[in-house]
Amino acid sequence: MEIDKIKEIIDKGEEAKFVNKLRSYSFNEYTLQSKNFLAILLTLVECGTDKILLQQFLYQSILKLLPNIYSSEESKKDFSKFLITNSVFPYVNVSSVLRDFIIGVYDEKFLSKTDKDYNKLVEFKNELLNVNNHFLSLNIVEYLKENSSHSFNDIMSVFYSCVETLRAERRIKIDDKANKLLRDCLMQKPADYLQLFFRPYYFGPNKKHIEYYLHIGEPFFLQIFNNYETFLIFLEHSKKLTELPLVEDIIAYINKVRLLDGEKDRYQIFYSDLLKSGEIFGLYSPIAEDKYIKLKSDKHSNVHPECLPSFKM
Repeated sequence: MEIDKIKEIIDKGEEAKFVNKLRSYSFNEYTLQSKNFLAILLTLVECGTDKILLQQFLYQSILKLLPNIYSSEESKKDFSKFLITNSVFPYVNVSSVLRDFIIGVYDEKFLSKTDKDYNKLVEFKNELLNVNNHFLSLNIVEYLKENSSHSFNDIMSVFYSCVETLRAERRIKIDDKANKLLRDCLMQKPADYLQLFFRPYYFGPNKKHIEYYLHIGEPFFLQIFNNYETFLIFLEHSKKLTELPLVEDIIAYINKVRLLDGEKDRYQIFYSDLLKSGEIFGLYSPIAEDKYIKLKSDKHSNVHPECLPSFKM
């Protein structure tokens, strides 16, 4: 079925009916018929409205075919080419599904490490990672075009799906190729990444709780840039390409957290005039100036507005 016809079904509000009809089909062999079925799902998962439901549908459909796909080198390669040919830009949702399979291999969700076919499954996982890296590169090419309006959020979503392995405590290791692709991109166009760099450490508390003012940096910056020193060099380079106060805020944050022990210690209190109100739960004494970050720029997209310099009580 052509992509335009599937999009027409979605635009007419007939998506749910169409998906229910698709559920009446079931395939257990990796054949031309099952590939045609998956091609429809690949379009739906990127263009449809119920992203979570469609991702689950695609995952379960691939899962039924999994032994057929990873059993031979030919079928693994064919499946990779099939994904690249039939997936729809910007590949955010399909890359997330492939990420779930990659992590599932490490979790021994499909086969245990003692199974004779486990190595075949690992090779299949590597094929999926190569596909996600390819999707990332296509997003970056589009993003770097002159006058491009392509969303940087899409790039980061696909980047986070380029999982190489799981470390201790289930910490994700992003693939080295993906890190280099993103790093090279950011050297040319850093502003969007820097604007998205800070995010709240907690999403639950309201502004009457001290936890509301805790923020943390983008979780993979040390993987992208290898170490603090290289990241600081990047930030100095970025001063020529974006707003200076934005970069200075991140440098101030890095100079604080690089002295701490580990990833779990990287959150910081971001200053707000509300912290002087005396009505903040969990704040039992005034915060010393050297214990918080006082932002200079309003360009931080994900920072709570009460912590931006333009905020007025």
